Amino acid sequence: MKRTRLIAILVAMTTIATVAADASAYYHPTIGRFISRDPGPGDSPHPGTSAPAPNTHFPPRDPTGTNQYADGMNLYEYVRSDPVNRVDPTGLWSDKYHDDMTKHAWSAVKTQLDAIHKVDAVTLRYVQHRLKVDNDAIDNMVNFFNLPLHFNSDVMGNGKGNDQWQEYKAAKTRYRTVIKEHEDSINKELKDAAKSSEGWRSNQCRRALWKIANLDHIYQDFFIHVISVKNTSKDPEKPVLEKSWLIWDNGNSPTPDNIGLDQFPSSYRMFGLPVGDHPRFGERVKADVKRYKSEFDARLKAAKKFSAKIYAEQGSAIKRWWKICWCDAQRAAKYQKRLGERSID
Repeated sequence: MKRTRLIAILVAMTTIATVAADASAYYHPTIGRFISRDPGPGDSPHPGTSAPAPNTHFPPRDPTGTNQYADGMNLYEYVRSDPVNRVDPTGLWSDKYHDDMTKHAWSAVKTQLDAIHKVDAVTLRYVQHRLKVDNDAIDNMVNFFNLPLHFNSDVMGNGKGNDQWQEYKAAKTRYRTVIKEHEDSINKELKDAAKSSEGWRSNQCRRALWKIANLDHIYQDFFIHVISVKNTSKDPEKPVLEKSWLIWDNGNSPTPDNIGLDQFPSSYRMFGLPVGDHPRFGERVKADVKRYKSEFDARLKAAKKFSAKIYAEQGSAIKRWWKICWCDAQRAAKYQKRLGERSID
């Protein structure tokens, strides 16, 4: 019995050590909190001190201050306080980036929509709010493990070599299939809405807007999760995979509708198991902070640009939705305002 308990303790300690080795923040087990701040103005200090640490592996604090409070006022929180299931190798990711991308895309098309059918400001804010909320819904527990929605590949039992190489290729196909399914669903709802009476149309318009927001998130996750995977083996039966998170920094600029031959969905490392792509890059981030910060910024910039493009282009889903559903949106906005929903005030 004692031996079994000892083995269990050793396994637990090994798992914790493995996860901690890949984390981008120091954790104090006694007080039960992380003791490294989020990046922000100035240099990152050594944990527990105010002295600057120019040689630390943490990225320099953002001199503009834009990232410092991106995830709230608690600068010591790490990955939503869930380090077992989540990782953030650069320490720079924020849940609010999806919101920022949606807001940027909406700003790019709002004037064009108003020119098609002019409505009050409350209606415009209501539609933007629905796009934001339904975009965020892709990260809830119902959808979190639906890997194709996040441009992720399967981790568990994946193994190495040929099995892993085949999974990367299959995951890319699944991602393209998910995009096509969402596009077809949006088209069907809008087609039905255009032919429906006023009462039925509101439901179809609501489902179409939900799918548009979901698809936005699926596109945006591509830019954060895509990795480079190259097979350097000449033997097709025994692939040797060379992986890297550095894509834009190497001069590439892929998009969800133009994925390169050596670009694939990345995989998560779950529950400390020694498989998955994200945490393994943590050590490389520590070794080359500036380059990874440049890569991260380039990915965010590309994601915002693509989000705005798919909204603003001729015949986009949001423009077609607006032509059919603007009146339903106006009624819904007025109804929500009567209920006192502050988000659209």
